[in-house]
Amino acid sequence: MKYTAWERRALGIDPPLQPKVVAPPVPKEPRPTRADRFWARVDPDLLPGDCERWTGPSGPSGTGVTEFYGTRVKPYVLAWMLYHVAVVPPGFRVKQTCNRKLCCHPEHLVLVERTRHQRSGREPRDVPVTLDSVLAGVYGAPTSTTTER
Repeated sequence: MKYTAWERRALGIDPPLQPKVVAPPVPKEPRPTRADRFWARVDPDLLPGDCERWTGPSGPSGTGVTEFYGTRVKPYVLAWMLYHVAVVPPGFRVKQTCNRKLCCHPEHLVLVERTRHQRSGREPRDVPVTLDSVLAGVYGAPTSTTTER
């Protein structure tokens, strides 16, 4: 008489099936975040003083160039955005206080308001402001801009 495989195992004719031994999956290295990949291209030891130099690609004018979510930005602007976890509000820009084209040190970056003269191409005037005052103005609260230079 012929038995099926499961009948042979049930009657004890064939030994029970042994479970397959499966090796545990090898954990993958977590992919670095966009911020980690950006800061990997910033070297704190290449510029004099306490500046942090952008080591990634540079444009024809000597300033750095990078992409963030498909948008080309200057590295010092992206450094400010990552440090403050905010975007640059309309009507404002990020300025380097050390005047080095490749510096990305967050403490050397300030948010300044673009004045009417600056927008029209006449003499530039930078008015430093704090991020809190800008956000307060964006959300309707009264603003208090600092005017010290």
